[in-house]
Amino acid sequence: MSSIYNILLNHRICLTIIAPIFLLLAMCFSAAVANASDEWIYGDSPVAYDLTPCEGTPDISGTNVVWVSGNLNFGHVYYKNLSSPASEQRLSESLNNETQPVISGNLVVWEETYGTTPPYFKVYYKYLDGPGPLPVSDSPFSQRGHDVSGNKIVWSDSRNGNDDIYMFDTTTQQETAVIQKAGNQRTPKIEGDWLIWSEPGYQSGRSNIYAKNIVTSEERQILINTVASIAGISDGQILLLIDAGQNNEIRIFDLATQVIRTIYSKPDVLLGADIDGDKVVWSSMPEWVGVDVAPGKVYVHDLSKDITLSIDTSVGGLSPRISSNRIVWPDARSQNCEQGRYGDIYYTEFGDLEYALAMKYRPDLHLAKDENFGPMPVEQFLTSPGTFLRKRNDPEFDPKANPTAHDLASVSEIVDLFIDVPGQSVEAGGGDSSCSIDRGYINDHYTSTYVQRKDQFPATIYARMVPAETENGNSAIQYWINYYANDHPELFHEGDWELVQVDLNENSDPVQAAYSHHGGGTWRPWDAVEGPNGHPIVYVAAGSHANYFQAGDKFHIFWPLAWDVAQGDGDTWNPAVKLLPEPAEASGTEFDWLNFKGQWGEYTGATLCTGQNGYRDGPDNPTVQNSWNNPFGWADQCDGCQDDTGDGTDVQLTAKSPVDIHIYDSAGRHVGKNATGGIDREIPGSEYLEYPDRKSIIIHGGDINSGFTAEVNGTGTGPCELILTAPDRSGGTVDTLNYQSIQVNPATTATMTVDASKNYTLNLDTNGDGNITPKIPDVTTTKSVDFTPPVQVTDLMASGVSSGSVTLNFMAPGDDGNEGVAKLYDLRYSTSPITDDDWKDAVPVSSLPAPLPAGSTQSVTVAGLEAGTTYYFALRTLDDVALTSPNSNLASATTTMPELGWVMQRVYWASWEDYQSRYLSIDYRMSNLGTGAALESTIQASLCTPDTVYTVTSLPLLVGDIVSGANRTVTLKYFVPTNVGSFATTTFATCNDDASRTYWFPGPLS
Repeated sequence: MSSIYNILLNHRICLTIIAPIFLLLAMCFSAAVANASDEWIYGDSPVAYDLTPCEGTPDISGTNVVWVSGNLNFGHVYYKNLSSPASEQRLSESLNNETQPVISGNLVVWEETYGTTPPYFKVYYKYLDGPGPLPVSDSPFSQRGHDVSGNKIVWSDSRNGNDDIYMFDTTTQQETAVIQKAGNQRTPKIEGDWLIWSEPGYQSGRSNIYAKNIVTSEERQILINTVASIAGISDGQILLLIDAGQNNEIRIFDLATQVIRTIYSKPDVLLGADIDGDKVVWSSMPEWVGVDVAPGKVYVHDLSKDITLSIDTSVGGLSPRISSNRIVWPDARSQNCEQGRYGDIYYTEFGDLEYALAMKYRPDLHLAKDENFGPMPVEQFLTSPGTFLRKRNDPEFDPKANPTAHDLASVSEIVDLFIDVPGQSVEAGGGDSSCSIDRGYINDHYTSTYVQRKDQFPATIYARMVPAETENGNSAIQYWINYYANDHPELFHEGDWELVQVDLNENSDPVQAAYSHHGGGTWRPWDAVEGPNGHPIVYVAAGSHANYFQAGDKFHIFWPLAWDVAQGDGDTWNPAVKLLPEPAEASGTEFDWLNFKGQWGEYTGATLCTGQNGYRDGPDNPTVQNSWNNPFGWADQCDGCQDDTGDGTDVQLTAKSPVDIHIYDSAGRHVGKNATGGIDREIPGSEYLEYPDRKSIIIHGGDINSGFTAEVNGTGTGPCELILTAPDRSGGTVDTLNYQSIQVNPATTATMTVDASKNYTLNLDTNGDGNITPKIPDVTTTKSVDFTPPVQVTDLMASGVSSGSVTLNFMAPGDDGNEGVAKLYDLRYSTSPITDDDWKDAVPVSSLPAPLPAGSTQSVTVAGLEAGTTYYFALRTLDDVALTSPNSNLASATTTMPELGWVMQRVYWASWEDYQSRYLSIDYRMSNLGTGAALESTIQASLCTPDTVYTVTSLPLLVGDIVSGANRTVTLKYFVPTNVGSFATTTFATCNDDASRTYWFPGPLS
C-alpha cells in the first residue's frame, strides 16, 4: 500500500495535478510467534480448501500431494507440492468425473467415470513433469481399482467377462495380463515385485486375498473366505482391514516371515488405512453417525516400537495416506462439503513417534516465586566444580571427582555410593539439632554454584516410555526431573529427582496423570488435569519441588509442622526433553548413569526434629525407585476424586478386600459392579475406583440427607475393613466411620442405611443364613466443615483499556457466600469466550490482589496483551478450604492499536528559490485512524519513482504523538529534475503504542 501521485510540471512554473491517486496507510504487521506445542509435530495444515464444496481422496508421495476437488459425482484431480505453496494445479483440462488419484514419485494415476447405467471407468496416468493425461489401455471395458508403484500401474479390467488384473509399464509402454482366473480379481495393490489382490467369495462381503511375485511368478494365498480388504503394501508387509465380528481389526502380514499380527482390534468403525515402511495410519470413530460428517480421529502407529500416536483434528478425518513422515487426509472440520464425508485436505508431519509422544504430553512446570533451582540435565549436576562420587562410611574408597555417566555405570555393583556436590547438607538445613535453614550458607555453597553454570545447559527433563503392562493395554510416559538441591525450610538435601507420569490407553490417548511428592504421589483423571494443548500444568512447590495439580499455599507434608507452597507465581519452564532407554540399553551412551545404584546427593543419616528419617539424604537414582519399577502402582491416591479440600467432603465408601461394594440412592440408582462384570455409575457425580488392595465408591457432592444404602458382598475369606465418609452439608459436619476386622467369606453380606438419622449400624449377615449381627463403628470422628463456597462474581467489567493491558473492576465476594473475606482469586483470559469446559485452557493471570472484605470494590490490571485483540475474562474465587465459586460473568474488552493514514493535501513550489532549485513541496495529512494513541509518529522514508526524484527534507522526521481520531499536517520537499513530468512516492512511517511496540506503515522498510 502506498501513496501515489502523478505530477505534471510545465515550463511556466505552473503545476497541474493529473489524476492524483492515494491509498490510506491502514495496515500494520505483527511478528508471528512459534507455538511451543509444534515442537513435536507440525500443526494440522491445509493442503487445499474452499476450492469447491468438497476435497477428497488424497494421496501423497514425498512432498507431492494429489486429490479430487469437486463433489462425489463430479470432480477433477489436483496436485500440490507441499514445499512449494504456489504449485497447486489441476492435472487435466479435458477429463471430467475424475476420481481416486494415487501417486508414486511424480507419476499420478486416476480414474475417469463415464456413463450412468452402470457407470464405467477408465484409468489415466500423467507424470507431473510430462504430457498427459494418457490412458493406460485402449480396452473399452471398465477399468477399476488401480494402484501404482515406480513405473508400474495395475488395475482390474473386465474385458474378458470377469475382472482380471492387468499391468502397464510406463517405461516400456507394455501392457500385461498378470492375473487371469475364472472368478473376479479386484482391488490390486503393488509394491516392487509383489502384487496383492482380492477375489470376492460366494458369501456376501467375504474374499480370498492373494499375493504374487510378478518376477518369479510365485503365488501365495494370504486369507481365505474372510471379510477383509487390502489397505496397502510396503516393504513386504501387507496391510489388511478385517471385520472380526464384534471388532474391526488392522492386521499386518509379513511376506518374508508369513507371520500375521494384529495392531488394532476395537468395535470402532475404521474409516481407511495406509502403510509406508514401519508406519501405519488409520482413522476410526466410535460408531457410524451418517455420511455428512464423519467425526473420525487419525492415528499413526510405529510397527517397530509398537507405539500409536493420535493426530488431533477439530471435527474428524478419514482415509489418511502416509509417505515417510507426512500424513494427508480429508477432514470435515470446516463442514463445507455438500455431499459425502469429505471436507478440506489437511496434512501434518511427525518425527520419531516416541519423541513425538514425549513432546506432545511434556509437562509445563510452573515454579514458585523466588525458586532457586530449575530442571537441569545430569551433565550439569556431575560437572559442577567440587562434585565427587563417594561411599558411605568407607575411608578406603577413593572418591572420584566429577564422575561421568560411564563412571557411574562402572560402579553399578557397589552399594552405598552417593554423588556429593559442594556444601554440607546438615549445615545448610540444621540437621538433628534444628529445624531452621541457613539461607546464607545455601546461597554461598549451592545456589551460586547452580546459577553460575545454568546458562551453559538447557533446562532438561527425561522421558521414559513404559510399554503396556496392564490387561487394558495402557502404557505410560514418565518424565523424570532433576534438581540441584532441595532447599525447603524443613527438608534440605542435595539433589532432587521428581516425576510426572502420563498414562495412555491403547491408542496412546491420555487417561490420567500422576505427580510425585515426598516419596509418594497422587493421580487425576486426564479430564481433570489442567493444561493447554495436552501439556499438563505442574505446580512445583517452593524448595521441595513436590508436584501438585493446582496452585496452593498450604499442602501439608508433616501435619502441622511442614507444608508446601506451590502458587505457580514464578518462572514457567517448557523444558527440553531427552528420551531415556531402558538401563540394559544404556551401555555406552550418555545415559549410562541409569545403571547407577546410588544416590544423587550427600548421604548424612540425619533426621528431622519431626522424627522423619532420611530427609536430609540425596534421592536414589531413578532406576532403583519404586516408581520406576512399579509404574502403574506408585501413585495410589486420587487427587480430585474427593472434594478440593481433601477433607473427605463427599460420600465415600472404601473397603479393603476381599469384598465387592455397592451404593444405591433413594431412587434405586446403583454404583458398583453389576451382574455382567461391568461397572454401573447410575448416580450422578459417582465414581468407582479399584486398586489391588481396596475399592472405593465416591458420590461427589453427596449428602447423607439425600439418603443412601451401602451394601457389601464377600468375594473371598479374610479380614475386611470398611471406611465410610458421611457429609451433612446442611449441618456443616462430616462423620468418618471405621469398621475394623470384619471377618468375611463368599457368603457374607452387609447393608447400612446412610441418611439424616446418622444411625451408622452395619447389618452383617456373616454366613448368608439370614441371621443379622449389628455392628457399630469401631472408630467415629466428626469434624466441622465449611461447605459454603464464595458467591459468584456477577459484575466483572472492563474499566480501562490500553494497547497492552485491560483493567477490570468487580465487587469482592465473601468466604461463605457474601460473608467474610475469601482466600484468593483465579482470573483467566482467552481470545475466545471462556466456559467451564475450557477454563483449564485459558491463561491464568499472576500477581492478583488479595481478596478484600465482601462488598469491597476491587480492580486488577492484566498486562502483556496483544494490541487490537478482543479478550475475554472470567474470575473464580477460592476460600480457605479451597471451595471454589462458579465462573463469574464473562467480561470482554478489545485492546487498542494505532493506525496511521496518509493523505496528500497540496502540491506547490513554496518559493521562487525552491522552483529554481527544483524543490517541490507537498503537504500531507497524517491521521491516526486506530483506536489507540500513535506515539512518536515518525516519517522514516519517502521513496520515489523514478529515483532521480528524492526527498530533500531530512528524514527520519518526528511528527509527534497523535491521539486516536486526530491528525497532523506534514510538509516534505522533493528534488524534481526538469526532465521529470510525473513521479510516484511511497512513504514509510512508524509509531509506537503505549506498550512501546513499534508499528510500520505500510510495512517494514526493506
